[in-house]
Amino acid sequence: MVVSLKKIPLLIILASLCVLSSCYFDKEDLLYPTNCISANDVKGPKFTEVESLIKSSCNGCHLNGGNDGGYNFDGFCSIVNSWNAIYNSCVIRSDMPPGSPLNANQKQMITDWVNAGHRYTD
Repeated sequence: MVVSLKKIPLLIILASLCVLSSCYFDKEDLLYPTNCISANDVKGPKFTEVESLIKSSCNGCHLNGGNDGGYNFDGFCSIVNSWNAIYNSCVIRSDMPPGSPLNANQKQMITDWVNAGHRYTD
């Protein structure tokens, strides 16, 4: 395949745009958070409600060392970092906890926390 010299600058521009745009979301600290809590953070009311709900509803499988399905919620950051799994399984699919799905008020607690930003401080 022969490329004319007139098309080379266009190809260089397109290749440059592809390379530059692919780095836009490459912020490792945002993609892979390691510490969700800073020294001055205060536990927020929405997180406190969700944490209490998790402690009362998930105790048999996901607390006290339990790791069913690869999720353990013994630490604050494990709850924060698993917000999407918690939301999907408890609110969207309603398959957690098994045998006794959450009621509408409990699902709303999780939804409110997720909509507020699903942080420790929310």
